Amino acid sequence: MIVRRQSVAVIAALFLSAPAAPAYHYPLHSEAIRDAYFLGERNNFQTTDCLLRYTHKFAAPQNGGYFVSQIDISTPYQQIVLRGQRNMPGDSPVQAETDLTEHPPNLIVRARVEMNVYNPNNKFGATFGPDLSRNVSVEVTQRNSLTPVTVTHEGLYNHHALVGWLFELQFDPAQITSAPLRISVKTPDGDVQEAEFDMAKIQ
Repeated sequence: MIVRRQSVAVIAALFLSAPAAPAYHYPLHSEAIRDAYFLGERNNFQTTDCLLRYTHKFAAPQNGGYFVSQIDISTPYQQIVLRGQRNMPGDSPVQAETDLTEHPPNLIVRARVEMNVYNPNNKFGATFGPDLSRNVSVEVTQRNSLTPVTVTHEGLYNHHALVGWLFELQFDPAQITSAPLRISVKTPDGDVQEAEFDMAKIQ
């Protein structure tokens, strides 16, 4: 009985002392910046597994004139991982922390809206207006709708032909919590695609 009680006590102590699962938080402290930088610098399977959590890809549909091919987010933590992965000469976690202090990063949401080449009824470019931003809406919610700091878009090209658009919305990272982050994209056809990121499991 005494041994069992001791075992339970040891297990409870280990559980209480175990580090909490990664979750989104901002601002980043020095330890998190170092962890992110070195994770990118290692550039191994752990780096790949980490970066995959920030991307949601959609299968190309067979109907409709447009489709959402990908939605991804870029948190300050993920941006440091990518910086470490680039492994630029003279760069370091200390320099990364200094740069973040001087130039605080935004949280970025990107959505790719593409022409559906699988639709035989599509006349390429027929409904691709010069300013697609008026025909596409990207909404980001976390309990409530979030207001972006900036919204931009640029064309996607294949052999000099316009095939879609990349939308980028930037948000104040202090506005984001560890609650689920939902991105909803409405195409010019009126179709809606959504992706949800569990901010309690990614940094």
